[in-house]
Order: sequence, then C-alpha cells, then structure tokens
Amino acid sequence: MQQVYAVIMAGGVGTRFWPLSTPQRPKQLLPLAHREIPLLREAALRLLPMVDWEHILVATSESLRTAVQELLPELPQHNLLCENIGRNTAPCIAWAAMHVAKSDPDALLLVTPADHTISNDQAFQHALNQGLQVAQQGTLVTLGIPPTRAHTGYGYIEVGKSINAEVYQVNRFVEKPNQSTAETLLAQGNYWWNSGMFVFHTQAILSALQTHLPQWHQALAPIMQTPSVDAETAWIAKVYPDLDPISIDYGVLEKVDDMAVVRSSFSWSDLGSWENAWELAAKDAQGNVSRGHVCAIDSQGCYLRADASKPIALLGVKDLIVVDTPRALLIVPRERSQEIRQLVSQVSSEENKL
Repeated sequence: MQQVYAVIMAGGVGTRFWPLSTPQRPKQLLPLAHREIPLLREAALRLLPMVDWEHILVATSESLRTAVQELLPELPQHNLLCENIGRNTAPCIAWAAMHVAKSDPDALLLVTPADHTISNDQAFQHALNQGLQVAQQGTLVTLGIPPTRAHTGYGYIEVGKSINAEVYQVNRFVEKPNQSTAETLLAQGNYWWNSGMFVFHTQAILSALQTHLPQWHQALAPIMQTPSVDAETAWIAKVYPDLDPISIDYGVLEKVDDMAVVRSSFSWSDLGSWENAWELAAKDAQGNVSRGHVCAIDSQGCYLRADASKPIALLGVKDLIVVDTPRALLIVPRERSQEIRQLVSQVSSEENKL
C-alpha cells in the first residue's frame, strides 16, 4: 500500500462552546470529551497506530500556531499548515493534498476534524483501513455512521449498492434536515450520518478539486512549486482573502459520481454543543454531569461546569447547561444549547460598551 498521511483539520472557533471556548482557546484545544484530553491531541493519538508523527499534518489558523505546537510537541513544525483566515474545509484539504503531493504524489490521505469524539479506537481504525483499500483505486471515500436517532444537527448520506461487506456507493448527500425529515430518513434505514471524515488518494482528490472547484485549484496550484512550508504559508496568505469559503462536501463531494461510504461501527459525535458533551459524559444518579465544585440538590439532567474560584449551587432545576468561567456565566436549557452562537455576538457587543 502507498504511504498514508493523516490530515487533522483544527481551525474552527467553536462558538457553541462559549464561554469556555474562546478565539484564543477554541474547543479543539479543550478537554470536552469523556477522556478529558484536549480534543486535538485525542484526535492525533487515535491515528498513531496507523500513521506516525512524521506523516500527520495539522491544518489550523495562524493565531493558534503556538497553542497547537504546545499541545502536540511531537509534531514536526513543517507538518503544521497555518491559514491566515479560515476558508472552510475545501481549501484546507486542497492545501494539505498539494503539500503532500510535492514529495509523495502517490500518497493516501486520511482526513478528520479535530473536534470529534470516538469511543472505540480499534473500530475507527478498522473503518479507515476499509476506506484505504477502496481509495487506492482512486475512489473518494467518506465514513458514514448508522444513526441512532433523528438528529437535526448532522448531514446525512443516502447509501446505495454494496461494494463489499462494509463499503457502499453514495447515492447522494442530504443537508442537515428538520425534525420531520430526520425522522423520515431514520425510518427508511438507508441514510447514515455524514461524519465529515474521509479517505482519498492524493491525485484523486486533486483531480476532483480541479474539476469542481477550478478557481480554488488554480489559485493554490503554485504552492506545488514552493520550496518549503513557509513559502506555502506566504502564498496562502496572499490568495485566501480573494476567494470565497466553501466546504469539501458542497464544493466537491456532492458533485462526484463515483463516491463510496464505509459503514462505521464506532460510537461517534461531532461534539457540536454542550448537550453533546452532557450526552457523552459519565453522569451521577440524577443524570447530572459535574466539573469543578458543584452542589446540586433535587436537580436532574444538568451539565455543570464551575469556575475554580467559586462553586455552582442548584436547587430544584432540571435539564440545564450551566458553565461558569472568569469571562462569563452561561445558563441555557440543555435542548437549546445549539443556539448559543446567537448569543456570542450580542454578548461581545455588550462587552464592548463596558
């Protein structure tokens, strides 16, 4: 098999985990999952049985360069791809693929976000290996998660004919649905959650980018001739501001005719909200999750995270998210935690008035 590289996408801002998540320390740098390891480091360690540090790339923002280096001291500096501004996943993956192709044009890429949580590393690695076998032939591959409920926060994949026992053709991608549509998709049984994790042959994804996002491909292609990652970074900083953001799903994968999906058996969450953090964490007999000094009496189903300087005390409440930090205190019904990003700009505006 060709050399395998891993690309960890770690450039998001994580506003739905405000106020713990900040621009200087977004959610991928925080220990939010059940293992209490920063998510980015957990993502790298999960890949190590398949890829060594020399073949792991981390794509992040220039503002997080130092924080990522401190969190991943084993990562070679030339494997850190730092964008001056975010432009979503398509250009991020394009840069990583071109970076790898300069020295190894026949390489295979494993692409994963930094902010997912996965409960069974062996099953995760098995699914990636299934994807690698198919990707060697030039087929673009995604990992699909059979849904456990009608989730409206995930995109879906309509699964087609079987390629082998664990890999299927992709019929189409479905955007995040409303509740009624999600229930219909769940009932039909041939729709899986789109995990946002992929396996590509370097040349196959570059060819697809050239076909479906020619403007982006043309703009980034000169980095193939640059002598170093520093020169690549300088070129990225020059061209990124003039190009529109676009995701790899919308820009490329939804337009590809020959796409495969691996049925993945591991438990997975994209950890998109405080409610997800509550779902994944160990709970007490009342269904509460507590971090820090917390006192909860006659209270059920809450996620409670206390600032080190003072406790959180609750009496007779249920299904709340309460997160206290030196910056701000958040109190929100657990079922509405997906809406937190709507608060962030308004709170920032109020802070600026102080």
